[in-house]
Amino acid sequence: MSSTAPSWIAQLLDFARDGDTFIAPQPTEGPGRSLFGGLIAAQALGAAGRTVEPDKLPQSLHLYFVRGGQYGIDVEFHVERTRDGRSFDTRRVTAKQNGKTILEMIASFHVPEPGADWQRPEVRGLGRYLSPGPTGRACATASRPAWTTPCGSTGPSCRATGTATRSPGSTTRTPAGWSPEPCTTLVGC
Repeated sequence: MSSTAPSWIAQLLDFARDGDTFIAPQPTEGPGRSLFGGLIAAQALGAAGRTVEPDKLPQSLHLYFVRGGQYGIDVEFHVERTRDGRSFDTRRVTAKQNGKTILEMIASFHVPEPGADWQRPEVRGLGRYLSPGPTGRACATASRPAWTTPCGSTGPSCRATGTATRSPGSTTRTPAGWSPEPCTTLVGC
């Protein structure tokens, strides 16, 4: 037996539209103090998706939660059409509540194309660095060593992005029982 009334999820994705501005209703209450970020992200993607051709699917999504949203207050999604191409579109979305930005997003949409699909091969031998987490799933622990590369193999750009370098003879906190060579550059810590 099916109902003609939209589900509560469909209602949250049902927007009022004025050009490229969309107004989305928000639930009046929820489990936390602020709106669930996944809901705002889904609504932002839904608003952006309504401004592209139906054959273009989301390809990439980058978003930033600027501040928490409040229950019971509608959210305005302002969509900027950054680029419209034959097979590729880009959209920037700003989500606002009471005139204050709560989310910034940029999304790209692309027409599916035939071609090879590639996935990195599985890396074996990492099991010794995993332990059961609180939910029973494996999670990385602090017992793994830091990733290192020889001195001089990284340029100034690595240091500018927060990569730590150390000089010969200096000490670094590492997991017990593991000692790097005297001259290394820590990468990805």
